[in-house]
Amino acid sequence: MEPIVYRNRDRRRTVLWSVAFFLWGAISLARLLRGTEPDFLHVLGVAWLVILPFVLPVSFGSIAVDDMGITARRVIRRRYAWRDISGITVEERTGRGNGAYRIVLSRPGRRPRVLPAPYVDIRASRVWYEELLTQAEQLRARHRAALEAAGGTDGTDSANGAAAGGAAVDGTEADGAEAGRGPQVV
Repeated sequence: MEPIVYRNRDRRRTVLWSVAFFLWGAISLARLLRGTEPDFLHVLGVAWLVILPFVLPVSFGSIAVDDMGITARRVIRRRYAWRDISGITVEERTGRGNGAYRIVLSRPGRRPRVLPAPYVDIRASRVWYEELLTQAEQLRARHRAALEAAGGTDGTDSANGAAAGGAAVDGTEADGAEAGRGPQVV
């Protein structure tokens, strides 16, 4: 199977805003170190320098899916082998008025892991949400195919269709990658 790479949809916009706020923070910090009297904008700029390390990993998050499993990349890289994954679901994660639909890996005896990409903002269009469900189904299809190739399934992936917002699990491989073209970037 060809590897597929999923990245966040708003990556470019987040990086551009982060660069702008980083420059604002750096200029504010430089002015404060030179002895300028602090005001609200300087303090806000320096505060952005503190927040920046937490924002950039979200915008640069990606996953690569291949025959061996899923590789999640944020600041550090984590590898999840297909045999260690018991289910793949789409869940709504909310907090402080914001939220997103995220793909979550269930692992027996361990806590679930939220993948850094793909995800859809909770206020996004229905088309984007349907696209996320399709991408989750592609992951499930690869999971089933990898387990079958390894010697059979243990039946742990049977309930994923209902948990993913009603997306049907039809057993087809829908990755859309063409042979010999390298990884497909979605």
